[in-house]
Amino acid sequence: MVTVVAVIGTAPAGPLTPPTGPVAPTPGPEPRIAINATNTPGDANSVLKITAPGSYYLAADIAGVSARNGIDIAASNVTIDLNGFTLSGVAGSLDGIATEGVRTGIVIRNGSVTGWGNDGIDLLTAGVSEGALLESILVTTNSVIGIRASAGTTVTGCTARQNSNHGISLGAGCTVSGCVFTSNGVNGVLAGASSTVTGCSSNSNGSNGFNLATACSISNCSANSNTANGYFTGPGTTISDCTATANGSDGIDTSDGSSVHRCTLATNGGDGIEASSGSLVADCVCYENTQNGIEAFSDSIVRGNVCTTNGLAAGDGAGIRVAGNSTRVEGNSCVNNDRGIDVDSSGNVIVRNSCAGNTTNYVFVANNYYGPIIDRASVASAAVNGSAATSTLGSTDANANYSH
Repeated sequence: MVTVVAVIGTAPAGPLTPPTGPVAPTPGPEPRIAINATNTPGDANSVLKITAPGSYYLAADIAGVSARNGIDIAASNVTIDLNGFTLSGVAGSLDGIATEGVRTGIVIRNGSVTGWGNDGIDLLTAGVSEGALLESILVTTNSVIGIRASAGTTVTGCTARQNSNHGISLGAGCTVSGCVFTSNGVNGVLAGASSTVTGCSSNSNGSNGFNLATACSISNCSANSNTANGYFTGPGTTISDCTATANGSDGIDTSDGSSVHRCTLATNGGDGIEASSGSLVADCVCYENTQNGIEAFSDSIVRGNVCTTNGLAAGDGAGIRVAGNSTRVEGNSCVNNDRGIDVDSSGNVIVRNSCAGNTTNYVFVANNYYGPIIDRASVASAAVNGSAATSTLGSTDANANYSH
């Protein structure tokens, strides 16, 4: 029988008490792929080129080269983190970032694209990239468009400034939020049908602040000092809780079947709001616009608006002007305009409005339908200090219009 004897030695031990404070984890490998000449070598058309799906990042600024794009995306399902770095173009360069072929699942974020000879980011011209996501990108001084993308794109938290054409140009069904468009050569933003724009600012652009196609929705935005209109929209668009000031033409210029709610339009060079046929304008404030506060065409409703001091400064205008038939003007207040309510076509309904201090309070052509117009301007009334008083309105007609 063989006897096995185990000999146990003494092994060195670590400290009995661990160090105080948190222990930093051991850093793991970067899970993304660096964009550089080794991992993403370029070709005759690009400085750098991504040819496989994955998550990529910049580790340094990228300088452009004449007759080349900065980064070509030649694969779908690519995410690029610019990582706070800048892609800088040079004279004769092409796009800062561009797609090659039809691509989907493109995400670009967190950096600057400036000074390229064509577009800053072009996901459309060389290859359609639908459903892209662009966020927290600064695109400036590019020779054509800041950002160009196709249908279904989401753009959030971006700034487009001093690009020679549009700040951004998008296809149908896009979403734009929290962006700033400043001093671009044409429109601040040009968006296709059924797009949604929220919380954006568009200032000092060479044409319209916002140019939107059919059936779009825009809310909580501001447009200031654009050469043409603050907002120029296609049919069936909804505009709500927006402001437009000091634009060269209209604050808001809509197409047929649009609705405008709770907007403020001041000191614009044309009308505060120009509402095409079949539109609704409600609860807006129009102040010191050179022409009319609101100009409405046929088959519309203009309700509950405040229109003050329009037309007087340098032009000729009314608080509300109706230039079509079958429009209802109801419950508005028009004060200190050239004309309070000016109805230039027949077959309209004018009820429950109040006009004061206009050069002429009411001007209607024949064959309109209106409640009685009660002049209270020169009627004295007793002071009120208590719980009851008799009416001084001079009419019990629910549809009466008032001058005072």
